[in-house]
Amino acid sequence: MFLDLLKKAEAHYQKCLPFVLYRKPEETKVLGIFQNNNQLHTTAKYEDSGFVFAPFDSHGTTVLIPPDEQIIAEYITPREKTKSFKWDGSNASEKSKHLERISEALKQINTGRIKKVVLSRKVEVAVSADPLAIFQEILSLYPRAFCYLWFHPAVGVWSGASPETFLNISNGRLTTMSLAGTKRVNENDLPEWGSKEIEEQGMVTSYILNVLGTLISGIKASNVVSVKAGNLWHLKSIISGNMKNISLEAVIEALHPTPAVCGLPLLEAQRFVSEHESYDREYYSGFLGELNMGGNMSTQLFVNLRCLKVQDELVNLYIGGGITKDSIPENEWLETHDKMEIMGRALFNSQD
Repeated sequence: MFLDLLKKAEAHYQKCLPFVLYRKPEETKVLGIFQNNNQLHTTAKYEDSGFVFAPFDSHGTTVLIPPDEQIIAEYITPREKTKSFKWDGSNASEKSKHLERISEALKQINTGRIKKVVLSRKVEVAVSADPLAIFQEILSLYPRAFCYLWFHPAVGVWSGASPETFLNISNGRLTTMSLAGTKRVNENDLPEWGSKEIEEQGMVTSYILNVLGTLISGIKASNVVSVKAGNLWHLKSIISGNMKNISLEAVIEALHPTPAVCGLPLLEAQRFVSEHESYDREYYSGFLGELNMGGNMSTQLFVNLRCLKVQDELVNLYIGGGITKDSIPENEWLETHDKMEIMGRALFNSQD
């Protein structure tokens, strides 16, 4: 039962033992993986089996929770609706700083040094939070997302609802996703996409096809479609192909970080992010998920977006947006504001 799974997770948390709870998109099963000691396991070649948690920095350490014990429970979303929520956490000083970063990014784009850069920000909320209560809210609010709660005493508590697949590999078949462009959901209206969003999503698609083209045979991208994630619309293409005689390590090295979380050209965008973002992203915009698991040793990884970190009496929420030549700074700020509502809703609903 689901309550038994929560009790198991609570006991592990109190004993400072690593665990992860997660539900895949459009499913009702919640899976729990529990480690029987507090050792820090890492993986570099991605040949191990377990649940991985990788940072934004591709040179950072990828942590692995081995499947010492696995539990599966059914979660049925409660019928009652969660109360309405409107994020009111805007800060004039933070807004000014973020607009300055966007303006500087546009200057670099206009010189031709950068085509796109993803700028993010972290919002600190002083609140005492129950990670398991937050996770249950996330499960209820976002059935189409990859929902998770991760804990390792050496890493901390993270939770989120990612709309973006990073990588699926099963029976030699590889699938990934090009997700970019953002519009707020207006009830009963389909999104009207402008040139900025269409071009941004096209950049990501072209980049993935290019970097995987020499590694994957028969690679192709689907038509672009509009998909809903929480209160937002995005543009998405599915990219797939067949694995050649190539390692998973080589594929991940080629793919991470994608332009959807960093920018183009990659090195210039990374440099700009490092110089202008005022914090360490840690595991935000990294990736996480099952590594070499199940009977066919499949891998299913997701980009760590729409996430938060619980830290003592403080919760950090993370959001970002892609800046291109057509970006309007005020609109980009509003986009991060809209994205903030996704985790903000789960956080504040869990306080009751």
